[in-house]
Amino acid sequence: MIDDLVIDTKRLRCGFIEGEYVNLSANRNNAGDSYLELKFNKKIYEIGLDVAFWSDKEWMIKNQGDFAYIEFLDEEGNWINCLDLLEENLPTDRTIPKQIKIHFTNGTKGVRIVAHKETPNTDRNKGRICLGEIELITYN
Repeated sequence: MIDDLVIDTKRLRCGFIEGEYVNLSANRNNAGDSYLELKFNKKIYEIGLDVAFWSDKEWMIKNQGDFAYIEFLDEEGNWINCLDLLEENLPTDRTIPKQIKIHFTNGTKGVRIVAHKETPNTDRNKGRICLGEIELITYN
């Protein structure tokens, strides 16, 4: 809990690496999907986060069926894509991330960052999308 904001998480192929970044890693044989889901006890109206690829060898390619989105939970409980990360020209140097801010006009009680590799092709963790600082804005 942060102040009076309670955050519940679910995650798949997602971990805190080197004490600095939460990484989603979708490109690994027999995997293909990763996500970090955040649900809140009250609505948030804005999220700010630092995002980058781990390196220039992550091989997430949109026109080959790969995707990476930020989604929000609507009032009916549906996940709605609000930002396509593979169209954001993310840096390939995790130490210099892109700062992204998303405003939710009606607020949301859930945010999910999801990555998918259509044809996983490595025995090492790749397709890594790094999340640095995350800021959540609520209103009382």
